[in-house]
Amino acid sequence: MVFRKSSTWSTVSYVNDTPANIRNFVSCHLGIGVTQTRLIFDNLDDPSLTMFSHLPEVRTYACDEEFWLNSIGLDEVPSGHNARQNNACTFGYNAAKEDWALHLNTDEFLHVPLDNPIACLRDVLAVRLRPAELVLLEKPSDYDFYRLPMNKHQVRAVHNEFAANFIRRLGFFGHLDRKSFIRGGQRDFNLKPYWPELSG
Repeated sequence: MVFRKSSTWSTVSYVNDTPANIRNFVSCHLGIGVTQTRLIFDNLDDPSLTMFSHLPEVRTYACDEEFWLNSIGLDEVPSGHNARQNNACTFGYNAAKEDWALHLNTDEFLHVPLDNPIACLRDVLAVRLRPAELVLLEKPSDYDFYRLPMNKHQVRAVHNEFAANFIRRLGFFGHLDRKSFIRGGQRDFNLKPYWPELSG
């Protein structure tokens, strides 16, 4: 299957990060053609709340009591991080008018090859994305380097005597869970950090 160039897509993020990281996140995705970025701020005093007011492609929301009880319609303000994130991002997805929506943290970036732009696939609810992990270097560099999942032979070559600790995670230090592009307009699921969970 191939992507159609005419389709639209958006990102939704539950945000508690530095202004520099949020600027990088927004800049990256505007640069690859995101239609709309929705940033839902956990910190009501976050200086980044008004940073993007001049950009129509960026919508910001503050997680105050009005947001939780009226905008989302909860009976009480959620206290745990997972509940807050899942409810906020489900709200962000429901607010989306684009063909596809993608939940990302602001330290995560979508890579789109120039010959394969993001757009719409037929007859699927969601598309899982292949993860890549930032490689930390001993010496500073002007460039970022990323690793993709590796087979066991590559893991042994890269991690040497520590390979046994990384084979199950395909060479990654962090998790291997893949984020999902979700078709817009669905109303029978809750948005989890990595995939949609059907209601009921």
